[in-house]
Amino acid sequence: MYKFITLVFLLTITTIATANRKIADSLNYEIINTQNAVEKANLQLDYCWEIKYEDFDKCLSTTKTAIAVLERANNKEGIAKGLSYMGVYMYLQDSLPEAILYLEKAEKMLLTQDNPKLLARVYNNFGVFYSSLFDNETALKFYKKSLDIKERTGDSDISSNLINISSILYDQGNYQECIETNEQALIYSLKNDDYEMIAVIYSNLGAANERLGNYTIAINYTLKALDLYQNTVKNEADEARTYSNLGANYLSQNKVTEAKYYFNVALDINKRINHQSNIAVSNNNLAEVERKLKNYDTAMKHALAALQIANDLNYVEEKRISYEELSLITEDQGDFESSLKYFKKYVAISDSITKINQTDEVRKTLSQNQLSLKKIQEKQQFEFEKVQDKKILIMYGFMLSAMVFLIVWLLNQINIIALPKSILNAANYLIPVLITGGLIMYVLLATKLPSTLGVVQNFIIIIGIIILGLVTFLLLNKYSFSESGNGRS
Repeated sequence: MYKFITLVFLLTITTIATANRKIADSLNYEIINTQNAVEKANLQLDYCWEIKYEDFDKCLSTTKTAIAVLERANNKEGIAKGLSYMGVYMYLQDSLPEAILYLEKAEKMLLTQDNPKLLARVYNNFGVFYSSLFDNETALKFYKKSLDIKERTGDSDISSNLINISSILYDQGNYQECIETNEQALIYSLKNDDYEMIAVIYSNLGAANERLGNYTIAINYTLKALDLYQNTVKNEADEARTYSNLGANYLSQNKVTEAKYYFNVALDINKRINHQSNIAVSNNNLAEVERKLKNYDTAMKHALAALQIANDLNYVEEKRISYEELSLITEDQGDFESSLKYFKKYVAISDSITKINQTDEVRKTLSQNQLSLKKIQEKQQFEFEKVQDKKILIMYGFMLSAMVFLIVWLLNQINIIALPKSILNAANYLIPVLITGGLIMYVLLATKLPSTLGVVQNFIIIIGIIILGLVTFLLLNKYSFSESGNGRS
């Protein structure tokens, strides 16, 4: 069966789509000639962002090191930027839970700063990440947050947010809303003379109108996109895809001759630029057209050519379509045995795709569970650190109190001050108790035991401290006060 070709809606993760070598070289020069550690760390963040597709591992380690430098300097703006970059890097590594956690940390910092541009970018990236988790509602919420900031601050880069929103609407089948959103994006892109974005919008408008049966309008928009791809943007891959969109539109109207012409043009371009996967798509499209025209031998050649490429590339979706086309072609010829053979292969691959889709759902659930687990672990770590801080204060309290009583005791021993026997007895007991308590608290802090012990265990430790202090008191009392403090009561 014919595969409908539509433009993949743009999902921008940043305002920079590819590394700009000239910018990277300029940043590298500044890094070499900068002595200030904080300034150098900020430059390293931007440099790595530019070269992320060239040397990903280097950019990842350098970014982490730069963030550590900025944290020591408490450079909050740089830290937030670094965290937002790390979120994208984790996304590119398909580590969505880590990606979202990095963005959440960046968002928390940015909410206390005056950096709406970066905050809008972070929200936009949230939208992309949640789209990858098939959570369109959450993605839409973040896209709208990003858009709201840009509208309030007068940011000119609004089109990308509107296009991202339109992609969700398209996936949800809200084609009219998708059209209206792209029309809004078009107004901003025309103001900015952003022809690449304009071409994307025209293609999107063509795809959404086709779904509503507005074929003439759809063709007009697609032709506008084609004109831009040929004369202004000059992107042959997108030009070929646009020709395929035109062919799809005509085939939907059962205008087979026109569809055949545009599919052939797309095939020629894809062959010229050696875009193998799209060559397979074009061949399958032409196989359907030739079948409808009853040119079965030609249809078979196209379907087999598509199947060969799909096998070479392990392109499962096109392989499935090729087997379906071969089944339909042989059925139309009356070769029911061959048709059944091809149909069984089509069904087998369709079942495998269903399993892949189920795996995607499992992946979504697993990623969300991992995210929840990481949040719980971070909360536990935060609570542990709070407990540790309290125990440090208690330890200092023990030690400081012990020092005060020890000084008083020593002053009494050398006859500088005279204290009542009751106070000296109290000091004689409290000094070992406090010192022992401080030492035990130090040991517990060093081994991190307090956070892993329950109420009963901690109670036993306290009783142990008291007993230890009592034993020490009895020993000291037997020695020290037998010779000192006489007649001072």
